Amino acid sequence: MAHTDYGTDTRIRITEMTLFCVSSIRKNLPLLLSSFLILVGTVFIVPYGGFQEADIVIKFWIGISIMSLGCIISWAIPSINYVWFWSITILARLILISMEPGDDIWRYLWEGYIQNLGFSPYDLAPNALELIPYRTEWWSLMNHPDTSAIYPPLIQLGFRFLALISPSVFVFKFAFILADLGICWLLTRKFSLQKTLIYAWNPLILYSFAGGGHYDSWFILPLVGAWLVFVEEGRRKKEEERRKDRSWKKWMGTQTLVEE
Repeated sequence: MAHTDYGTDTRIRITEMTLFCVSSIRKNLPLLLSSFLILVGTVFIVPYGGFQEADIVIKFWIGISIMSLGCIISWAIPSINYVWFWSITILARLILISMEPGDDIWRYLWEGYIQNLGFSPYDLAPNALELIPYRTEWWSLMNHPDTSAIYPPLIQLGFRFLALISPSVFVFKFAFILADLGICWLLTRKFSLQKTLIYAWNPLILYSFAGGGHYDSWFILPLVGAWLVFVEEGRRKKEEERRKDRSWKKWMGTQTLVEE
């Protein structure tokens, strides 16, 4: 009889554990599926960064479509913890560091490089005769070699600093990714992790900075920071006005009681 009870208890425990696992998987399915598709998509597009051939562009868009599906599914995620959020957010960007960048980054490297040689990228175009002795092995990869610099002075200082460390794609991409992650962090200060996924796991964001190596994260970061400061200041002013209003009403109520 005791043996029968033990067997029954075991079956009940197994059933309960099975139901718990099924319920847990069902609850976390959007999170698991979204994370999987984001990472699979990023791995898929790594070999297809050069858009000179039509076949490469098609394969790139297949990968982006996989990432986009993962991003859309992430909208249904009910909750996500910090470890999972930052793990996928950082890992996806690290995967894309090895991707062939867009041709803009070669301008960044070149303009930072020649600044450290004492030349101004605003005065001399990449194909200037004065710069022929300083051409690098990647010089031919630059776009518009007959046009001088168009990027703002502060950005140029950033290029110069990075080129001083090393005029390499890795260093520049890493700097852009740091700014990108800074944006993610700022957004988590204002919004929930679920809402921040709209930016953090967005295929356009992932490719543009970590994959394509574009510097735009440098000016988006202060823009988002300034916006959050503006919002916070507005909130504080409203709270202060409410406190003053409550104090005034309380004082008026006291005065009324005294007069009575």
